[in-house]
Amino acid sequence: MRIESQEEKDSRLSRQNGDKRRPTRIEQEESEGKEAVDRIAGREQPGGEHFRAVREGQSLIKNITFRKHERIRKRSEFTTLHRQGKRVHAEHFTLILKKNPLGCRRLGVTAGKKVGNSVKRNRMKRLLREFFRLNKERLPASHDLWIIVRKDFSAFTYDQVREALENILGERLVAT
Repeated sequence: MRIESQEEKDSRLSRQNGDKRRPTRIEQEESEGKEAVDRIAGREQPGGEHFRAVREGQSLIKNITFRKHERIRKRSEFTTLHRQGKRVHAEHFTLILKKNPLGCRRLGVTAGKKVGNSVKRNRMKRLLREFFRLNKERLPASHDLWIIVRKDFSAFTYDQVREALENILGERLVAT
């Protein structure tokens, strides 16, 4: 009679029915070494800047995320911004800025169907959100920023979008 190990009992396929060329989980971990175990456990990887900064007490995650409270979500907020905000026009988009009482920077992005299909609209919105996420500390504090996409720029790279927005926002951006 054959005695099964705990791993064989828990596995979906018994070893005799599984792929014989594929190493077992234990053999994989042993062959990959310490780096694989660290990667799986979420520990620091050699040369990883993010992990180094977190270890030194500087949380980069908190600064470069796009949180729910940083989004303009309600229709009433968009209509207030549309009525009272200051507009800045560019070739591909219109920016509407307005001071808010919340004490944080917020972003709203819209792209109508005239701009392109859903793939193009979503790509453009992702690029704009990425600009906000990476540059929000440079934007004016306690302001709502609504970016309305007017023309297709889905073929742009992130650097081209960044350059266009920096030109539009100009002096409103804080130098870093």
